[in-house]
Formats: sequence, structure tokens, C-alpha cells
Amino acid sequence: MLGQPYRTLASLRYAPRAILILEDNIELHGDLHAQLSNIKSLVKQYGLIKLGNIFERQHVKIQSIDSTYTLISNLKGACGTSAYAIAPDVAAQYLAKINGFFEPVDDFMDNEWRTEQTLYSYHPQLVSRSQASSVIGQRKVKGKLSLINKIQVEGYRLFKQLRQKQYNKKHKTQANRY
Repeated sequence: MLGQPYRTLASLRYAPRAILILEDNIELHGDLHAQLSNIKSLVKQYGLIKLGNIFERQHVKIQSIDSTYTLISNLKGACGTSAYAIAPDVAAQYLAKINGFFEPVDDFMDNEWRTEQTLYSYHPQLVSRSQASSVIGQRKVKGKLSLINKIQVEGYRLFKQLRQKQYNKKHKTQANRY
């Protein structure tokens, strides 16, 4: 994790309460203001709540939030950190796990098996990434990879999938899968 996300987590660990993080290119799908009290209580209980994901994934239902929203936990990384609320203790926990890892913050957070923090998300999403351009920049700029680099990438992807399956088996029930 590099740059601004690291500095943000470093400052959050000393915050007196949970903080809502919003990127510059979000689109609201519901009334965020009306959900603030729900978000506050959910973060107090679970530590981190994502308000939307890039991908729709198989998930477990955690609890009903209200008549519109459900709290879920994805069984595979759903990516995206456009909008989330995080408690100071979770920020500190992430900082303790960062050492030696240099990857986008959403990829880091999606690795629940590494961070030991289960991710919880609003469903349907309350916020998504907007189609408007962002000042954050382009993340996926990839040149041609050599065969060895491709093997390394795929090997690491397989490793992450296996670790996530182990984490799910230990921390997420089968009964509520959707």
C-alpha cells in the first residue's frame, strides 16, 4: 500500500471515532445521509463497512439493515474503496499488517486472510464508482509481461484464492450464502 492510503490509515488510528472515506468519483444510489446512523452503529459492531463494491460476488448475508439494505460479506474480493467507514482500531490493525506489501489499498483490504478483518458491505450498494474521470489516476497500466512474470502473477492469485477459501471456511457460515 503506497502513498495517500497509507497516510490516511496512519492518521485514522488516532481518530476519536470511525471515519467515512469517500473518493472523488462516487455515485450515490441511495440516501447516504439517511444511512449515517446505521453506518455508525455497524462500524461500531464490525469495524469496517464498505458502501459499495466494484464486482457483485457470491456472499453471505450478515443482517438486515433496514427494509432496503442488507449487510453482507463477500466470499471473494469484490474490490473497490470508493466509499467505506472504518474504525480507528481497524486502521491500526491494517497498519500492523502492511509491512512489506505494496499493492492497491482495495486489494490489500480484500485479503481478509492477511488482515484478519472481515469486510462487510451494503447490499444493494449505496455508493459506486462514477463514470466520471478521477484525479486519482489509472491503476491498471500494464506492459507486456514475460512468461515468468505471468506465472508469478497466476501463482500469487492461486495462493490468495486458497487463503481466502480457508478464511471463509473459518469465519463465514455456509447457511447464509447467496
